[in-house]
Amino acid sequence: MDSTKNYDIYTSKDNKYGTCGTMIYTDPKCRIEFDVCDYRDPVWWITVLKKFNLTKEQKIELLRRISANVQIPVYEERIGEIQENINNIDGSKSIIDY
Repeated sequence: MDSTKNYDIYTSKDNKYGTCGTMIYTDPKCRIEFDVCDYRDPVWWITVLKKFNLTKEQKIELLRRISANVQIPVYEERIGEIQENINNIDGSKSIIDY
């Protein structure tokens, strides 16, 4: 992580599914696990696991960051589809600060 991007998104070490599985978002204040239905899909269907009770704004920011990092649209059933460019992300703030 650098000073402009104070977070990281990566595949869980325990991910044994190949085309689907758990990924992790982490920043200095939180760690959020989420499942991706199929990495091969042109839009990733995301399920945020229940480690944190995220507000709608926090969940939207999480989805924006995921989309910007993987450079494809993401979808969550309550929010819908989001596609974001990395240049529009303020990576200096934690998800918790939204």
